[in-house]
Amino acid sequence: MPSLLSYWLSGYLAISLALVTFCNAGHKEGLLVDCLEQIPNLDVVLPTDPREYKNATSVWELKIPREYPVAVVIPSSAKEIQAAVKCAIEAKIRVVPKAGGHSYEGWSVQNGTLGIDLQAMDSVVADKSTGIVTAGPGATLGMLYYHAWFDAGKGINGGTCPPVGLSGFLLGGGFGYYSRRAGMGCDNVVSFDMVDAKGRLLKVSKRQNKDLFWAMCGGGGGNYGVITKWSVKMMDVPDVIQYASVTYADNVDTAAQVADYFQSWASSADANLGSELHVGPNSSAAKLFFFYAGSGSLSDIIDASNLKSLGSSAPKISYKNYTWIDAVVAQAGWGLQSPEQLLQRSWPDEQDYRKEKSHYVFSPGWSTSLYKTLFTQMRDMYPGGNIKFRTSGGKIATKSTTATAFPWRSALGWVITKGTWGDGSGSKQAAYAWLEKASATIAAAGEKNAAYVNYIDSLLTDWPEAYYAQNYKRLQSIKSKVDPQDMFTYPIQGIVGSKPISCTLQPCVASSS
Repeated sequence: MPSLLSYWLSGYLAISLALVTFCNAGHKEGLLVDCLEQIPNLDVVLPTDPREYKNATSVWELKIPREYPVAVVIPSSAKEIQAAVKCAIEAKIRVVPKAGGHSYEGWSVQNGTLGIDLQAMDSVVADKSTGIVTAGPGATLGMLYYHAWFDAGKGINGGTCPPVGLSGFLLGGGFGYYSRRAGMGCDNVVSFDMVDAKGRLLKVSKRQNKDLFWAMCGGGGGNYGVITKWSVKMMDVPDVIQYASVTYADNVDTAAQVADYFQSWASSADANLGSELHVGPNSSAAKLFFFYAGSGSLSDIIDASNLKSLGSSAPKISYKNYTWIDAVVAQAGWGLQSPEQLLQRSWPDEQDYRKEKSHYVFSPGWSTSLYKTLFTQMRDMYPGGNIKFRTSGGKIATKSTTATAFPWRSALGWVITKGTWGDGSGSKQAAYAWLEKASATIAAAGEKNAAYVNYIDSLLTDWPEAYYAQNYKRLQSIKSKVDPQDMFTYPIQGIVGSKPISCTLQPCVASSS
């Protein structure tokens, strides 16, 4: 692993480069900074303050080379965001919002742009009487879990990683253990406020700006504007969340048999049942994890299935009961011990060097041989890798593929392949080679080109189809109306208008000429 000295030197050189770039900035950059510094009380971070600039431009993914925005603002109100966006419009510089900074490609920080770090706008108010939680765009999932439970006795349909920003989670669709019970995260959004590419503050709901409401449920973060406030439905939860783990022998044939059965069985099981299958790292043992929020018995559900009879020997089964908030802590991992830790923005062991890819599954049970091929490839090419199977169905599937921008409603589940290398488990090159081999194997089996935009992947070529399917054309049409100059977009894989535009904004993106 790199030494602490090498980390320090790389950081020092990176900030020095940004400082030199800033000191030689052109007219646009100077115009932007001058305008931003006229906004009362706005916290403006420039490369001339290396320590603050490094903090403001940090992202979760360690594999990402550092990027250098012209400036980063840390607003405390919607009005400050509006003013900052108007400065960017005047200077003709693109705007990139960052909520949690957990983009798998680090695209919430970009070279030559105005960064808007939303972390200071993280208030959360859970109203028990209405069942609605109101949150700032910088709030994390963990903050919502904590306040929904302790202030209103409710739950939130979120993911397993509490430091993830609420905004990014919802804008990409939002999947978690309770999605089969409550739908995708964005299905529970009541309304939101957003600053658009003209600096206007818009109210968005099913009744107001309906096209934007449709687009922002799966259309990905950073494509249409800057969220300033969320209103989200909380969910009722039972007194007890039932948990079970089922662990099989370390055997590729057994893992393939379990995966084949699990993927077809779990998607049609009780919608109150959330489940995952893990294989790896450094093991071919299949491990199942269940969280059940229904009124029945989890042990009865498992007994009625074929799970106990799979493999050459009986699996080890463990049961435990949790309150909902303690189940959230258990799902998070990373050694969390108490609900209070859900309020933290990060943990020391959270970051590593990783690459993850996602693949939605539509065929009702691939084949034992296909699963065996995937697990054998991982064992032989990258034993430190990990394959997860997450189950869809339930309430996710009750909406049509075009009801929201998120299209993969009919999937049985999805596969995540993950390679890490910072802990000495292998090299980056070997991880990428295995990940691409696994993707090719899945594609050769006849599965759709279908991926989850919240697992954004720069290696995807036909990404409009993979993330959005037939919904991409409508997303482009909406983009042309609300952001015709592509003020909000990514360097690659950003949603752009349906017609090519001239490059009038800095930096140019692939869609511009």
